[in-house]
Amino acid sequence: MKNTVGKNLILCGALLLALASCTKEIPFEATNPDKKVQNYSKALINEDDEYIFSSSQQSSSMSSVDAFPYFAGENKRVKVKITEKTLQILETERDQRYASNPHNDKLVMEIPIQHTQFECAKDKYGECTNVEVDNDKVSWKSKPSMTLKFEDLKSGQLEFLPLVENQSYGDSSYTELAAELVSSSIEKDAINFKIKRTFKASLDRVGDVESLGEATTASAISADYQFSLVKVSSVLSKDYKTISYPIGSKDEQTFRFFSTAKTKLDVDGNTSDKTRIQIMNRWNPNREEITYYLSDEFAKPENKMVNDLTVKTVNNLNDGLKEAGVKFRINLKQPSGKNPGDIRNSMIVLVEDPVASSVIGYGPQTEDPVTGEIISARTIMFYGTIKAYAKHTYDDIIKAKKDARLAAMVQPASDQATTPRLTLAQDLMAAVQAKIKTGKTFGVNISIEHSNQLKAEVSAKLAAEKAAAGAKGTAVGSDNFVNNNNSDKIAKIKSDLKNYTKNKNDLYSSEDLTTKFKYLNEVKNCAFHSNAADGLSTSISQKLMDKFANDAKPWMELSDSEKQAAIDIILPEVWTPTLIHEMGHNLGLRHNFQGSEDKENFFTAVELEARKIDHVVPFSSVMEYGDDLKALPVLGKYDLAALRFGYNREVDLIDTKTQVVTTIPVTSTLDSLKLA
Repeated sequence: MKNTVGKNLILCGALLLALASCTKEIPFEATNPDKKVQNYSKALINEDDEYIFSSSQQSSSMSSVDAFPYFAGENKRVKVKITEKTLQILETERDQRYASNPHNDKLVMEIPIQHTQFECAKDKYGECTNVEVDNDKVSWKSKPSMTLKFEDLKSGQLEFLPLVENQSYGDSSYTELAAELVSSSIEKDAINFKIKRTFKASLDRVGDVESLGEATTASAISADYQFSLVKVSSVLSKDYKTISYPIGSKDEQTFRFFSTAKTKLDVDGNTSDKTRIQIMNRWNPNREEITYYLSDEFAKPENKMVNDLTVKTVNNLNDGLKEAGVKFRINLKQPSGKNPGDIRNSMIVLVEDPVASSVIGYGPQTEDPVTGEIISARTIMFYGTIKAYAKHTYDDIIKAKKDARLAAMVQPASDQATTPRLTLAQDLMAAVQAKIKTGKTFGVNISIEHSNQLKAEVSAKLAAEKAAAGAKGTAVGSDNFVNNNNSDKIAKIKSDLKNYTKNKNDLYSSEDLTTKFKYLNEVKNCAFHSNAADGLSTSISQKLMDKFANDAKPWMELSDSEKQAAIDIILPEVWTPTLIHEMGHNLGLRHNFQGSEDKENFFTAVELEARKIDHVVPFSSVMEYGDDLKALPVLGKYDLAALRFGYNREVDLIDTKTQVVTTIPVTSTLDSLKLA
């Protein structure tokens, strides 16, 4: 009996064990996450929606002379279309007379696509096997999701972003070796993806190298490229009014704003002087604020000084907006991980590298090309480059102080009060003279090292030439470039330089489209280079010179701590005017090359004191390319008037006889006001 019971217990146990094994849950085997990392729902994209599209180069190798961190491309209105093989970004035909022809839509780019529908694999009985697979038994149109190979995108149009632009120019200086996806996102109202591209540069593009080893290293270059789309309905203002800004009009000649131009054919299908339509680029004047974010680099303890300077400068800008009567203010927020390439974000970006392209400031904006409304903007501050060139400013200061002491020692007492005259330094003279022979001085390369070349000093070369020609000698300190009957040449230099970003430039008016578009791309949004010839406007600020001892050592003899102390003194003098200049671009203002000649609108001594400026500023605008060491740290009178014109649509008229000022509204254009 006992044996029977034991056998029954063993049998029951075996049955229970078998039953338990039958009911045990089989783990679900999902698809490899790596295969789904770029899997997005198609429901996020409505093919009828319009987007604003923009591309940009983001961070890049600092050694590349042709890289340009955060350079922005053209802004476009586009639609997104899902096809069997690719996701297409299309610039659609806006003229309804010709919109029915699908070939009038222009392909901006296309991205390889794989349509997906992940589900549980079925066994032969139709039961789930707990293995996830992509359903290949339904058409691509029925599949609800997609995987995109962003890194394999193909551009349908010419590209003018740094490095990749060379292919558009037919130049083989850069060979693309690889493309790698850095990040991607598709949201309800936006699409963003960033690609890292690696290039090999040809020998003529490796820059200034000293050895074969340095050349091979410098030839390896990489850069991130961001592509950003934001749905029009999510960013454009419903109450925005587009402003006509005719080409060549008094509006454009008086107040220089960025603009968008397009051609609309006449009723007969031809072009005429009326078919080119231009509109002003500006923010919606009805906004209460524009939120800017500092890039994450500003959060570093070692960057506290420039963080504080930036906050102070934005406060100065807000004071100017208030004075101009503009409704909105800049709301500056501390770093919070924002992406500068996402065109929903307005940012001030700190570039810490001393980039080889020598740019120190850049102020691109993202505007809607249809209405002209600015939706976001970025000011790029090249901190590393500014610091790298501080030594040249320091040496200029020490040399100027030494020259002043020597001049005081040798100059007759009766002449000591005489205002020093201006002369070009010797190392610039050869380049200038070569250009003078051709009548072109635009190409003179005046680096920040020589940003104050018009100094009160003797030009030894010219003095020698003058003496050799039998000219009457003069006392030390009185011979100069101007006295040598070259004042007209100085005027020519300044005139050519002031044409730098005008709509038309003699140097670039040829039929050579490659040269023309290189120029147009270079001056887009008016990047401020360290080799901009701003030194022709003024001299080193006395305020800055007084901060250094008369017997200060040359830069090369300073210790690291002494160099840093000098940088800390010099940098604010460059940072503030550069930042407010670039943020002026963000507001829509172009360069004003008359700012140094508009003497009637310079701030008076009383006005300067009220703005806590303790030195003379020979400019009426922050948008002039002036010597940073004496430029305006606040908006000038021209800037205030331009903002009133652009945002408040009003101007002041002055009766030349009575000097009575009358403010009048601008309902159309200045030409329509029939002003004298």
